[in-house]
Formats: sequence, structure tokens, C-alpha cells
Amino acid sequence: MKLSNQILLAFTLIILLSVADSYTNYLLSKKVQLNSLFLARSEEIIRNSNKTHKAIIEMQSAFRGYLLTDDKAFLNSYFKGLKNVPELIKEQQLRIGTHNKQRIILDSIRNMHNNWLEYSAQIIYSREKVPGSYKNLFENSLKKTRR
Repeated sequence: MKLSNQILLAFTLIILLSVADSYTNYLLSKKVQLNSLFLARSEEIIRNSNKTHKAIIEMQSAFRGYLLTDDKAFLNSYFKGLKNVPELIKEQQLRIGTHNKQRIILDSIRNMHNNWLEYSAQIIYSREKVPGSYKNLFENSLKKTRR
């Protein structure tokens, strides 16, 4: 085999290896890009989940504060949560999608929260309409614990 043919064969082999390496790097970069998108989406879901959790806890704390002190200023956070939590849950539903385990869990959280909202609304209504019954109940409970 002539020297010129050997050099041509060597360059061809190097070019083929370079093309194969470039293709492999391209596939790996696509995988990295997909993983980055998945990670960014997961971070958005976690961030929104934390906001939702915080809003629900603030609502519950405000509700308890109102029940303990009868100060309606606590209800501002409660009513603010009435607006914010459904929006946050809808946003989370859009991020999660429909047919998966996370959606089932989110739907159960939404249902429990809605049940709690019905319960808390009834108590707030009762507290405003019959305030004496709560004071008697609270005082009687304190007397029983002191004995």
C-alpha cells in the first residue's frame, strides 16, 4: 500500500472517529438538556408547593388566633388565604399535569382544604352569631384543667 493511501486512510479514520465523537456528544448534550428542563420544572413545582403550604398554614394560624382572641384582625390573613390558596392550587395543577400520582395527592390536599374551609366558615359564622357560647366553653375548659 502506498504511503499516500495510508495517509488518506488515516485521515478518513480520524474524521470518522471525530464524527462519531461529535454525534455522541450531541446525544449526551440532549440528555443533559432534558434533565435540566426536568430539574427546572421540579423546582417550580416545589417552589409553588411551598407557597401553597405556607398560605394554608397562615390561614389556619389566623383562624386559631381569631378563635383564641376574638380579634377580627386575625381574619385578614384567613380571608387573604381564601383568595390565594385556590389560585396556587390551580397553578400547581397546571404544572403537575393530569394523570399521575402527584395529581392524586394534590387533589386530596385540595379536598381536605375545602372540607376545612367549610368547617372553619361554620365556626366563624357561629362565633359571630353566638359569641357567649364560646366564652362559656373556653372558661369551663380552663376550670376543668385547673382542678
